[in-house]
Amino acid sequence: MASRTVACAVPLPMSLEEALEGSASLAQLRARWTESAARFEAVRPVLPPDLQRCVEPGSLDATGWTLRVPHAAAAAKLRQWCPLLERHLAQGGWKTTPIRVRVQRP
Repeated sequence: MASRTVACAVPLPMSLEEALEGSASLAQLRARWTESAARFEAVRPVLPPDLQRCVEPGSLDATGWTLRVPHAAAAAKLRQWCPLLERHLAQGGWKTTPIRVRVQRP
Protein backbone atom coordinates (compact mmCIF):
# COMPACT_ATOMS: atom_id res chain seq x y z
CA MET A 1 0.00 0.00 0.00
CA ALA A 2 1.40 3.37 -1.01
CA SER A 3 1.43 6.16 1.52
CA ARG A 4 -0.06 9.50 0.65
CA THR A 5 1.29 12.83 1.69
CA VAL A 6 -1.20 15.56 2.40
CA ALA A 7 0.05 19.10 2.05
CA CYS A 8 -1.39 21.68 4.39
CA ALA A 9 -1.96 25.12 3.02
CA VAL A 10 -0.42 27.59 5.42
CA PRO A 11 -1.28 31.22 4.72
CA LEU A 12 1.58 33.59 4.25
CA PRO A 13 2.17 35.85 7.23
CA MET A 14 0.82 39.35 6.91
CA SER A 15 1.45 42.53 8.77
CA LEU A 16 -1.13 44.03 11.08
CA GLU A 17 -1.55 46.84 8.57
CA GLU A 18 -2.39 44.34 5.80
CA ALA A 19 -4.85 42.51 8.06
CA LEU A 20 -6.61 45.76 8.98
CA GLU A 21 -6.90 46.78 5.34
CA GLY A 22 -8.06 43.33 4.24
CA SER A 23 -11.02 43.09 6.61
CA ALA A 24 -13.96 45.51 6.56
CA SER A 25 -14.76 44.98 10.24
CA LEU A 26 -11.12 45.43 11.29
CA ALA A 27 -10.89 48.55 9.12
CA GLN A 28 -13.93 50.00 10.92
CA LEU A 29 -12.36 49.14 14.27
CA ARG A 30 -9.16 50.89 13.23
CA ALA A 31 -11.09 53.97 12.07
CA ARG A 32 -12.93 54.18 15.41
CA TRP A 33 -9.70 53.76 17.36
CA THR A 34 -7.99 56.45 15.26
CA GLU A 35 -10.89 58.84 15.85
CA SER A 36 -10.87 58.10 19.58
CA ALA A 37 -7.16 58.93 19.77
CA ALA A 38 -7.68 62.14 17.74
CA ARG A 39 -10.57 63.21 19.99
CA PHE A 40 -8.38 62.65 23.02
CA GLU A 41 -5.60 64.79 21.57
CA ALA A 42 -8.21 67.51 20.98
CA VAL A 43 -9.41 67.53 24.61
CA ARG A 44 -6.14 66.80 26.40
CA PRO A 45 -5.11 70.49 26.61
CA VAL A 46 -8.45 71.32 28.26
CA LEU A 47 -7.89 68.86 31.13
CA PRO A 48 -5.97 69.85 34.26
CA PRO A 49 -2.44 68.35 34.41
CA ASP A 50 -3.35 65.72 37.02
CA LEU A 51 -6.10 64.34 34.79
CA GLN A 52 -3.99 64.60 31.64
CA ARG A 53 -1.55 62.14 33.18
CA CYS A 54 -4.10 59.48 34.09
CA VAL A 55 -6.85 59.63 31.42
CA GLU A 56 -6.62 57.34 28.39
CA PRO A 57 -8.85 57.20 25.33
CA GLY A 58 -11.16 54.22 25.09
CA SER A 59 -13.73 52.88 22.69
CA LEU A 60 -15.84 55.00 20.37
CA ASP A 61 -19.15 53.74 19.05
CA ALA A 62 -22.60 54.97 18.06
CA THR A 63 -23.65 55.42 21.70
CA GLY A 64 -20.64 57.35 22.97
CA TRP A 65 -16.95 57.74 23.60
CA THR A 66 -15.23 56.15 26.58
CA LEU A 67 -12.42 57.71 28.58
CA ARG A 68 -10.58 55.37 30.95
CA VAL A 69 -9.07 56.27 34.32
CA PRO A 70 -7.18 54.19 36.91
CA HIS A 71 -9.33 54.86 39.99
CA ALA A 72 -12.68 56.13 41.22
CA ALA A 73 -11.35 59.50 42.40
CA ALA A 74 -10.10 60.33 38.90
CA ALA A 75 -13.42 59.11 37.45
CA ALA A 76 -15.38 61.44 39.73
CA LYS A 77 -13.21 64.40 38.78
CA LEU A 78 -13.33 63.57 35.06
CA ARG A 79 -17.14 63.31 35.12
CA GLN A 80 -17.21 66.92 36.32
CA TRP A 81 -15.21 67.90 33.23
CA CYS A 82 -17.34 65.95 30.71
CA PRO A 83 -19.74 68.82 29.82
CA LEU A 84 -16.79 71.12 29.08
CA LEU A 85 -15.04 68.42 27.03
CA GLU A 86 -18.22 67.76 25.02
CA ARG A 87 -18.60 71.50 24.30
CA HIS A 88 -14.95 71.75 23.32
CA LEU A 89 -15.33 68.87 20.87
CA ALA A 90 -18.52 70.35 19.40
CA GLN A 91 -16.82 73.72 18.92
CA GLY A 92 -13.96 71.90 17.18
CA GLY A 93 -16.37 70.37 14.69
CA TRP A 94 -16.48 66.86 16.15
CA LYS A 95 -19.70 64.87 16.01
CA THR A 96 -21.42 65.23 19.37
CA THR A 97 -21.26 61.98 21.29
CA PRO A 98 -21.80 61.47 25.03
CA ILE A 99 -18.62 60.83 27.01
CA ARG A 100 -18.55 57.78 29.25
CA VAL A 101 -16.03 57.41 32.06
CA ARG A 102 -14.82 53.96 33.03
CA VAL A 103 -12.45 52.87 35.78
CA GLN A 104 -9.89 50.43 34.40
CA ARG A 105 -9.61 47.20 36.29
CA PRO A 106 -6.05 45.98 36.93
